[in-house]
Parts: sequence; structure tokens; C-alpha cells
Amino acid sequence: YNYRMTEMSAAVGIAQLSKVDAEVTRRQRLAEGLSAGLVGLEGVTPPVVRPGCRHVYYVWSARIDEKRLGVSRERFSAALAAEGFPHFVGYVRPLYMLPVFQRRIAIGRDGWPFTLTDRQYTKGMCPVAERMHERELLCFETCAYRIDEGMLADLVAAFRKVHANRHLL
Repeated sequence: YNYRMTEMSAAVGIAQLSKVDAEVTRRQRLAEGLSAGLVGLEGVTPPVVRPGCRHVYYVWSARIDEKRLGVSRERFSAALAAEGFPHFVGYVRPLYMLPVFQRRIAIGRDGWPFTLTDRQYTKGMCPVAERMHERELLCFETCAYRIDEGMLADLVAAFRKVHANRHLL
């Protein structure tokens, strides 16, 4: 693969740098509004920002505890979608589960560089990452939406409505 940037891409990137602070601030306001609106909902843990750190929120991700929620993440997700809450579940599949690792072939037909080691990339290798991807993460793309305060209130209301009626799912 050629991951080198063209001159045009570099020019666009330089122009975009002037917007980065405003974009991060916009995402932070949106994510903080979502988190504040969903505090205290059983089985839903909004993202936590540790003291001395800041989050740029490319994606806002909540953890769903299916046992405490009383319904599967999949059913909860379907109900959120029906209420107009744009989101996705999981994030990026753990990289070692991608075909290049599972088939152990990257370059050519001989399996190189996987022939250099006996390491296997089996399911269960990183159980926490797998559990988070398969059953716990529920994400909202703060980078993709331009949302005003009224729309944010509508999103929070939709989420809270689904949560309040989850026993019907």
C-alpha cells in the first residue's frame, strides 16, 4: 500500500488545521451534553475523562451492561434507531480477528511474515476487547453530525425514552 500523501491532500490538511480547535470544542460540547443527559441510567456508562486529561471525542462511546440494563445491546440499539438516535454498536473489530491475521498471509503465498513465529491469533486472545466490541460498546459519531442544543435535547430524550421502556423490548 502507498500511504504517502499527495500535495493536494497536504494543502487541504494544512487548511483544516486552522479549524481543529473549534472542531474539538464542538465535539466536546456535544459529547459532554450527551453524557450529562444520560447520567444515572442503569446499565449505561457514558465515557469518563480522567483528571488532567481531555477527550477530543472523535466518537462518543458508552458501555452497555446487558445484565443491569435487562435487555441485550442489540435490542436496545434497534429501539434507539427506531427513535431516530443515530449510532452504531461495537467499534473496530479487534485487529487480530481480521482475515490477514486469521489466514496468516500478508505478503505472497508463503505466509510471510507469519512464518517467523508460531503466534496464533485466536478468538479469546483479548477477551475484554472482544466483549466490548461484541456486547458493550454503543457509539455516536460526534465527528459526523452538526447538532444544535435543541437537537441534542431530542437525542437525549430519545435515549431516555428507550431506556425507560426497555422492559418492553
